[in-house]
Amino acid sequence: MVLVDDKKFSLIAKLIISYLLLLDFVILFYVFNTDPASDQTARGAVFTNLLVWSATIFTPIAAYFFYDSWKDQKNYELQKELMMKLSELVSTQFLKIMKYARRADRLKEIENSEIIIPNFSEAKYCYDTDLLNEIFAVLKIYEGFSNDESLKPYKDKFDNHAFELTRFLKKIENKYSAYTSILEIVPESDMTQTKTYQPGRKQKVRGEIWSIRYIMESETEFENTDINGNINRYKITYDKAHDDFEQSYNDLIKAITNKMKA
Repeated sequence: MVLVDDKKFSLIAKLIISYLLLLDFVILFYVFNTDPASDQTARGAVFTNLLVWSATIFTPIAAYFFYDSWKDQKNYELQKELMMKLSELVSTQFLKIMKYARRADRLKEIENSEIIIPNFSEAKYCYDTDLLNEIFAVLKIYEGFSNDESLKPYKDKFDNHAFELTRFLKKIENKYSAYTSILEIVPESDMTQTKTYQPGRKQKVRGEIWSIRYIMESETEFENTDINGNINRYKITYDKAHDDFEQSYNDLIKAITNKMKA
């Protein structure tokens, strides 16, 4: 809203300044090119003609300024529309991953309680490459219109942390799938359920419980390649991947929102 007001003010200022300059020219021309001793009626006619001339000249100038302002406004509206689309896509990917991350968080209690998570097998599909490609495409269109690449680092961090967290989720899902298969768990609702282990059941899945806890508590190695082609290796835990992903989403959405307010 501030941008629109500034644009209107800028347009009005340009129009006023342009016409004042034309009037200055008219007055100077009149002063230096008319004889004060000449007939007053004739001098009045000359001044009137000069005013008509200035109005004629001002018309295309004003039209240009109006067109320029309209073009800027349309570009702003298009860029804002792209930012809204980008925020929608980013939020969709974030929620898709966090849906299973929050369910996976419940497995931290798997040592003490039998955990029943419905549809957790779909966690391995939450890293939606089609959605990420669409995010990339929308951002590229925005960059082409605005020559602004300041969102790219935020988007790259979001992609990287999304990959890290979903890699953990895939590993956890694999072990949890074995856990549910051994215990022959059949979810009775769409809600995650927790119940006390019945005698003998926990012993059946001791290995799977240990594997899930190990994945969630120990560090996993990752690597990425920088713009110079150097390979960087690092280790993080599940909780770190979880926190980094949430933070990268918040940072990206904040950056997008600031673009919409600019």
